[in-house]
Amino acid sequence: KQWYQRRVRGLLDLGCGRGGFTVEIAKRTGCHFVGCDITPAYIEECTELAKTHGVSDRGEFLISSILDLDSSITDKKYTHIICLGAMLFAHGALHKFTACLAKCCDKDTKIFIFDWIRKVEWERCMEANKHLNLPFALLTKEEVVEQFEKSGFDLEEYEDATEYSIPGYRILSRECRKRDPEMKVLTQPLSLAAFEKGVFAYVNYWFKLKS
Repeated sequence: KQWYQRRVRGLLDLGCGRGGFTVEIAKRTGCHFVGCDITPAYIEECTELAKTHGVSDRGEFLISSILDLDSSITDKKYTHIICLGAMLFAHGALHKFTACLAKCCDKDTKIFIFDWIRKVEWERCMEANKHLNLPFALLTKEEVVEQFEKSGFDLEEYEDATEYSIPGYRILSRECRKRDPEMKVLTQPLSLAAFEKGVFAYVNYWFKLKS
C-alpha cells in the first residue's frame, strides 16, 4: 500500500536485469523510467523488451554499476526506486550504494528493496556461499538498516519473505539436481538448505529519506 501512496511518475530500477519489472510497471502506470545494469547483454534485451511492449518512448536502459551510477541517472529525482536482488552484490560496499541512492531521491521518494541477509555468523555461511560466491560477508538486517540510517534514510517497513520464497526455490533446486546431481555448476540447492535452516533469509525493505 505504501508503494502506491504516491503516484508512480518516475521509476528507477537499480540492477534491472532483463527489464521485466520495469517494463511492466511502465505499462501499468504510464510512468517514465530508467533501468540500469552492469551487464551489456541485459541492457540490449531490456531495450528490445521496451520496444515490444510499446514503452520505449517513456525511458531508457543504461549500462551502469549500482555502486557508481552514471551522472545521467543521479541528475534526476524519482518518485519510486526499486532494487530487486542486486543489492546483494553491494553488501561489501553498501555505503557506496546508499550514497548513490540518496542522490536520486527527494523526501517523498518511495524505495523498495528485495535482498538477501544472513542470520548467523558469516563463518557458518561458507557452504551456502559456494552458490553465491561472494568475496565479502553478507550483511545482517541490522547492519543493512544501520548503514541506510547513516546515509539519511528511515526504514518505513520490513518483511521477512523467506517462507513465501522457499516453495518456488524447492522446485528450482529439484530441477537443478536432475541436471547436475553433484552440483558442479548448478549450486542452488545449497542456498535452499541455508534458507530452510535459517542461515539466510529473503527480505523486503521500504525506505525513504529522513524528513
